[in-house]
Amino acid sequence: MPSSTRKASTKRGHSAPGSVYWLCELREKSYLSIRQILVCMLSNKYRLPAFLEGIVLQDAYLKWPITKSDHIRRDRKRGNTTATREEYKIEILRAVIESNGHDDYTGEKLDWSLLGKYNNDESKTKRRAYKLSLALLPTLDHVGDGVGKPEFKICSFRTNDAKHDLTYADFVMLCRLVIQHSEKLAQIAKK
Repeated sequence: MPSSTRKASTKRGHSAPGSVYWLCELREKSYLSIRQILVCMLSNKYRLPAFLEGIVLQDAYLKWPITKSDHIRRDRKRGNTTATREEYKIEILRAVIESNGHDDYTGEKLDWSLLGKYNNDESKTKRRAYKLSLALLPTLDHVGDGVGKPEFKICSFRTNDAKHDLTYADFVMLCRLVIQHSEKLAQIAKK
């Protein structure tokens, strides 16, 4: 196909979803074969949730769990010998669906149009300003310690950055301490 024809079939720099070029691009960026990608597209298991329709393209949605399932390496180093990449992908997509597009910890609506937009080089040069611009970027939070069955929550980049490796209970306790201290400082400022 001539390059001019190919450019006409693209949207936002990607080949048209379902096209041969799109499948090849997706294949280059994933661990899946073209056959596996087609099966994913046709199965309900990987179907784009309704709350993401018109916001995220199917290929971006499929790439995200493929990329994020690389966390399995970290968990294998921690001793999780039974984890599988497929299990991670399924659990990631389950977390996406359960989130209904919102941060599981704050309830904020996430900006799913930012999916796949994080740029490490830009983050290094722009620092805080860059992080602030991606505050509502959906991220994956590991609920457990990585040695058991994978369990994830979807939260904003900002929330995940603040929570870091705290358990949910420890994170809530920290948030309460911040609020209590803030209230004390406000009382002192009034005097």
